[in-house]
Order: sequence, then structure tokens, then C-alpha cells
Amino acid sequence: MTIRIIDGKRYNTETATLVARWSNNYPPSDLQHCAEQLYLTLRGNWFTEGKGGPMSKYSRPAFGGGWTGDANAITPLSPDEALAWLEERNEVDAIERYFSGNVEDA
Repeated sequence: MTIRIIDGKRYNTETATLVARWSNNYPPSDLQHCAEQLYLTLRGNWFTEGKGGPMSKYSRPAFGGGWTGDANAITPLSPDEALAWLEERNEVDAIERYFSGNVEDA
């Protein structure tokens, strides 16, 4: 469970609905490992929880001297950003479920 308060809003992975998961498929021991999960809160707010190794976009400074370490982060998203996240990962079922009004046949 991860909880963060950002701009006065509590983002809690335990109480939010997990909508989709993504990973770069590197093993967790790999320095570039990266994984994200998209959530929807009970109040309709979107966020991702991301985790990654010291060479991923989630790395954080550690130990000084330019070293980095594993880290995780909660990132609030607008509905448009959540839809883009799903489209980039080809999460068709989730798009149809949560954003059906934004989809039309080509």
C-alpha cells in the first residue's frame, strides 16, 4: 500500500481501483526496471504509482556523490492524461470501460 498527500488530496493505492498495469519487462533486479499502475480514486481522480530501479525515470538521489537508488512515486493525472496513458499501452478494455465517450469508430 502506498499513500501520498499531494495538493491536499490523499492518493491511496489500497482504496483506489486498479485500472491497468504496465512494466518494461526488465527483471526487478535490473537497474532499468520500471513498472507503473494506473488507479482511479473513489472521487474520480486518476493517478499512477510508479516504481523503478536506479537507472529508471523513478530513480532518486541516494548516498550523495551522484549515486541514485530505487524509488516509487505517486503522480496525479488529469482524465486526458489517464486516457493517453492507456492509449500508449494499448489498454483497449480499460479505455472502453472508463472512456467510452471518447472513442468512436474510424
